Amino acid sequence: MEKRFETRKREMEQDAKIDKKDVAGMRTRLDRFLSPCFEFLPRSETRENATIMVKGLLSNLKRKNTESIA
Repeated sequence: MEKRFETRKREMEQDAKIDKKDVAGMRTRLDRFLSPCFEFLPRSETRENATIMVKGLLSNLKRKNTESIA
């Protein structure tokens, strides 16, 4: 990430105030949100992998590729 974006990211993180109550149950809500999107996938393993991929893309991983997410 470019230095200017890193600086802005740190500023935003300092300003962000997230209550633990807001975060509680987030994974459950995400799973419910993704369910209709992935229902067309025939195999449960494929649905699970798709969910892991989305969660990885939403994470703070530095490099967001299939290798680092897996």
